[in-house]
Amino acid sequence: MTQALLLLRHLSKRAATTKNLPHYCRTLSTSDETITKKDIIKKVAEDYELSKTQSERIVQTVLDTIVENVSEGKRVTLSGFGAFFSTQQKERSGTNPKGINWYTPAKVVPKFRAMTTFKDAVEQAGKLKK
Repeated sequence: MTQALLLLRHLSKRAATTKNLPHYCRTLSTSDETITKKDIIKKVAEDYELSKTQSERIVQTVLDTIVENVSEGKRVTLSGFGAFFSTQQKERSGTNPKGINWYTPAKVVPKFRAMTTFKDAVEQAGKLKK
């Protein structure tokens, strides 16, 4: 079966298993709720038959590595998913609608850019839900 047909079957039947779907089409939840770090830890524990403590350490290590490297000005690229990086934001000033002047100093901010594979999967899933 094609990936699109597998995803369509999953969405229409809300199948209990997602093992036949490509990794980027698997959902953590069948509802429209927000997925939290706790949900990701639970999913890792279930998929790899690990304890929740072990999977929590793995997930936290990945997140800490991303934060540490982006904080140092490095770019973190996860193939097929996206890239995390930091960028310099210029200082800005302006006036709000009430006439009060405001000023924001220059600062370094984190950014994320999704890769084409990730964007395509999201677009495809959006088309199939309609």
